[in-house]
Amino acid sequence: MLKKIILGLLLIGLIAGVYGYFFMYNKSHPDYQNLDAEISITAKELFDKCKNEGKSQEFTGKIVELSGTPQEIENNEGVKTMVFVYDQGMFGPEGVRATFLADYNDDLELLAIDKPVLLKAYCTGYNESDVVLEKASLIKK
Repeated sequence: MLKKIILGLLLIGLIAGVYGYFFMYNKSHPDYQNLDAEISITAKELFDKCKNEGKSQEFTGKIVELSGTPQEIENNEGVKTMVFVYDQGMFGPEGVRATFLADYNDDLELLAIDKPVLLKAYCTGYNESDVVLEKASLIKK
């Protein structure tokens, strides 16, 4: 009787593992470059709405088309982040940070700082210092 219970539990665990592998682990990811933007806004307006008006929920989880003039492009082990600075906080500059898809690393190398850009990215929210955008792509340099 104990063997049947153990075999039943192993079978349930095996089925759960196969289900997780095929339907959760291999789940397709959205193509962020080709998704339509839900909101079009300037970087300054986005930062002000999130920081001063507390409206970050309006943007979190949405594709945002963002215009503005970046002050810096950070490079952290090949991951490029465009930074729009609008305030100085206790721990340094605060603003909007957009982390780009790897496909845009070469374009960002050639991009001139302090020139207006237009980008599209997935907004993950406001972390009390920066509005964080991920999976960014350049629309216009």
